[in-house]
Amino acid sequence: MSKSIRASTSAEWELCYLRHQYLRRVKKQPTREEMEPYHKIVENFTTNTYYVYKNLFLMVGLDLEDVLNVGQTHLISFLGLYALECNPKKLADFRKSPKRNTSVLDKNKANFTCFIKQRLNDLVRVCKQKAKNIKGVVAEEFVVFRGTKRPPKDIEDLLENHDRYGYSPLTTTAFKTIKKRMHNKQEGPIYLDNKVWYVCVPIRKKNLNFTDFTCNNYNPYDNLHNMTPEEVFEKAEGSDWDGKWLKFNAISNDERIDILKNFITKNQGNPTYKEELKTAKRFLESLSVTG
Repeated sequence: MSKSIRASTSAEWELCYLRHQYLRRVKKQPTREEMEPYHKIVENFTTNTYYVYKNLFLMVGLDLEDVLNVGQTHLISFLGLYALECNPKKLADFRKSPKRNTSVLDKNKANFTCFIKQRLNDLVRVCKQKAKNIKGVVAEEFVVFRGTKRPPKDIEDLLENHDRYGYSPLTTTAFKTIKKRMHNKQEGPIYLDNKVWYVCVPIRKKNLNFTDFTCNNYNPYDNLHNMTPEEVFEKAEGSDWDGKWLKFNAISNDERIDILKNFITKNQGNPTYKEELKTAKRFLESLSVTG
């Protein structure tokens, strides 16, 4: 992909969560020895992130090993771009600092911890967008409402009746900005800031079931692969059968007898038409009697 083309979550979503622009700028591949001191940090943060968002990752086809490999890739980006050794001026300033009581490696580990947190947050964000592309629904975990009155005891009632309580929906992006202003001093799902209440109502996700399909004319058993042989025959021949039956009854008795005799003679002894032959013979007998 050309450097000038912006990667999108619909076509190049792997490039998005791997921050391909970082990787393209890395000029030197770190050695195993250089990466080894950071492996525990990568393992801890990727494992924790995976199990917190396990359902999301599985939805987009990522397992624990995949998320771990993403973390290792970001380690390469960090060591090639943001480690102190990559910036001689910052490295010199760090070593000259009178308050320095940590080693260069410890400082790099602290910086990498912040870096990996940001990159894994990016991974979750991109996976949510991918999930939206797959399912056609927003993959947010909650809806935010804002109001000046104390929220109801059952906050889920705001999903259907927020107008009754004087609340209005708020975008998650706007809420994140407000929450940052509060310096994360409050624990959700209810927040109070400048006499305004913010309520995060969790979304109870419901997977489609058999009833959802059948009630929307998408019955799985309407598919030819799920029909019985009789249903397939009826579907394939049903549109012509009524017309053929009317045409058969419209001809003379002698013509019908000739058609039945020809069918019996042609297929006599064929096990495929065992039941049809019995029916034709009975029908021929009845026509011969009435004739």
